[in-house]
Parts: sequence; C-alpha cells; structure tokens
Amino acid sequence: MVIPYANRKKYMMTFIYDYNKMCWVYLLKNKYNVFKTFKNFHAWIENYAQSHIVSIRIDNGKEYTSNKFEKYLC
Repeated sequence: MVIPYANRKKYMMTFIYDYNKMCWVYLLKNKYNVFKTFKNFHAWIENYAQSHIVSIRIDNGKEYTSNKFEKYLC
C-alpha cells in the first residue's frame, strides 16, 4: 500500500520546548537536511525568540552524530 506524504517529504523533525510543550515540526525530503534544518532553527531561537537551546535529546537515529554537527555544537 502506498502512503501519500506531504510534498514528497518522507521524514519529520520535531523540536519541543519542555517548559510550555510548544512544538515545531519540519518536514524533510531526506535525512541529509537535518543539520541545515537544525542550524536554521537554532538561529531562529537565538535571534527571534530570544532563547537558548540547553539540551538536545535524540533517538539514536545517527542524524545528529555527523562530524559537522558535533563541531557546530562545540
């Protein structure tokens, strides 16, 4: 059975603010866009929302373990 997906995007990436449970959902065509999407979200949080990311929780899907991602977080 073929399952339709939104605008050819098969993956989704969510960010949840634990304090008030606010959630942002990004639809991705492939997992290679995770780093770029995170950088854009991080910039938005820092500049527009006047907040900071304190911790990241992952599901061990290896999307967040690239060398570029680790260098960016350090």
